[in-house]
Amino acid sequence: MGAHLTPETLNNHNINPNFNKMKKFLLFAAATVAAVSASAAEAVLAETDFATASSYNFWKSDVTNAEIKDGGLTITNETAAENFWDIQYMVADNFTLVGGTEYTVDVKIKGFSGTLHYNLGTWGSNVGGDASVETSSDWQNVVFKVTAKEDTDGTAHLLLQSGEFVGSYTVASVKITYNEEGGNDTPVEGGKNILKAFYDGNGATLGGWGGTFENVEEDGKPCIKVTVESELENDWNCQMAMDYDFEPGTTYYIDMEVKGTVDGSIGSGLQNSTTYAGGGNFNPFNITKEWNKQTIECTATAAGDGLPNRWTANFGKYVGSAWITNVVLYTLSEGAVETIAPVKVNTAVYNLQGVKVADSLDEVAAPGLYISNGKKIIKK
Repeated sequence: MGAHLTPETLNNHNINPNFNKMKKFLLFAAATVAAVSASAAEAVLAETDFATASSYNFWKSDVTNAEIKDGGLTITNETAAENFWDIQYMVADNFTLVGGTEYTVDVKIKGFSGTLHYNLGTWGSNVGGDASVETSSDWQNVVFKVTAKEDTDGTAHLLLQSGEFVGSYTVASVKITYNEEGGNDTPVEGGKNILKAFYDGNGATLGGWGGTFENVEEDGKPCIKVTVESELENDWNCQMAMDYDFEPGTTYYIDMEVKGTVDGSIGSGLQNSTTYAGGGNFNPFNITKEWNKQTIECTATAAGDGLPNRWTANFGKYVGSAWITNVVLYTLSEGAVETIAPVKVNTAVYNLQGVKVADSLDEVAAPGLYISNGKKIIKK
């Protein structure tokens, strides 16, 4: 993404235009606790408490000196950098934004004065700006509002940027909230029990067999690239895999961003890695020539006499290269979705790929996860 920025677009992105030089892209962890209701009108989308953290494990640019001390995350810069984005670091991650929704960011900070730059969004779609910070030796809360770009889609993060500042300053905490009133149906990431995540910046990677599997960057994103030179006898002769101990009776979801050299459809399912007995199938995910985000789901079953402990995606019939990023395996916690009530609701219903499946909820026959009126709903 950043490698393609121009001076005209830089003010909208505020990310290093030489992003392809930023190779240490894989070092943040889940210090974010997301989406706990704050009040009837305000909800917390993401919150990071550096004051109680033992170490800083988010992503940061190569020249950023960041460490946990002095009551939070301390950033030290000996001399002014050429660009303000030369010093940039994540302070929140692994949350989902809704395009066009206004968010409030509250940064508790000490020792900083001047202009604090920020960037909110995904690597491909983000909004940058700056906040003025008064000179003070005490803790102060810097609050600013950001409206997510309309095309925001994927796991988002918040960056702070301070290449112009010389000295040390400390960030104690960061909180991102939004107003639940007024139709802002922001997905509550706290409703997701995230089990595993790959290619979202934490360094975790996937692998497989039967084709060529490479860990690469594509459009500024860390990805797994799967290549099949010629069609194989069976689709399962080339598989991408993820190991996890799946529990029969539990419904699992996988989010991912995908693109490829040719269009295609990929089936995937659960199995026992020793006996290869099946443990349930996910709905297929589609590959298009442009990036698209998809969610697939499967309710795990027993795998023969054993338990399913592997997810496999079958690429044997896909001839070309596909790039996959932001792969997240999760379950939904209670309250993350609404159960369908036994009343007729005259609202169109869509599947997770955005395809309309019915004019109202009571017309939906197949159980599963759907979207209606901007909210995720389970049909049982």
